[in-house]
Amino acid sequence: MTAAVAQRIRTKYPKHGRRNILKWYEGKILRAAVGPNGPYVVVQCGEKKIRSLLACKMIEPVYS
Repeated sequence: MTAAVAQRIRTKYPKHGRRNILKWYEGKILRAAVGPNGPYVVVQCGEKKIRSLLACKMIEPVYS
């Protein structure tokens, strides 16, 4: 995972974090860190929506 703060990300992620249905998430990375379950990023998807996404569940992440 080569994520940096203030970088943009676009990735597919399982809906609700565990289903077999993928949803697109895109936005600005607020934080990239390593937790007990592995590396993750915190993404601001909209003005008020903030999501935390595990790197091992991301499919086709694109950083820009």
